[in-house]
Amino acid sequence: MKESPFKIRRDMIDPAANALSEAFQNDPLFSWLIPEPLFRCSLLPLFFHYRVQHGLFYGEVYATSQKLRVLLFGFHTLE
Repeated sequence: MKESPFKIRRDMIDPAANALSEAFQNDPLFSWLIPEPLFRCSLLPLFFHYRVQHGLFYGEVYATSQKLRVLLFGFHTLE
């Protein structure tokens, strides 16, 4: 059964940030930017918390389901 995108709410910022942190923990770019794994593990949740919060402020953030496996950002332009 195909699920439709699920809109992230403000009370879901932390779980979304944690899902993104886990997904990007071993990403080559983040590994290069933050070589120390323990520091990267502590910093990425803060980074992604800001990104999800920013996405909600300026646009919309979606996940594939409430399990937060995949997150999609959509930013609106200010005119």
